Amino acid sequence: MVNAGWDESLTGPGYNAHVFERVRRTGENAPESEFGRVYVQGLSNTNDPEIVLLFDKLPTPGGDHCHVFQRFFAQLGREVWTIGQGDRFVREKDWPDFSRHQIELLVGAGIPKDLGEMYYSEKARK
Repeated sequence: MVNAGWDESLTGPGYNAHVFERVRRTGENAPESEFGRVYVQGLSNTNDPEIVLLFDKLPTPGGDHCHVFQRFFAQLGREVWTIGQGDRFVREKDWPDFSRHQIELLVGAGIPKDLGEMYYSEKARK
């Protein structure tokens, strides 16, 4: 997907960039389980700007771009990147409602409900 130094920012908390190196070297497909972020496929900038394109699988204090000292006081949550509004932080306590709403937005954009649910399911994060 990206080839110019973005591997670390696409990796996600709890994962590393070795998967990108391996895939480039071998040409193989890597399973979703090796990536720390979920990429919602099949969307474009013509869809609802509130729809999330990319989000962290795992919650971290303050998100994975939170500075070390601030992590001691930060709430647990995930960073998300929407179609139209860039990145933002969603607190983990808000995640269940947030993900339900995202599934509704995906269905409205023509994504099958079972696929939307798969993106946000516990299984997709493993």
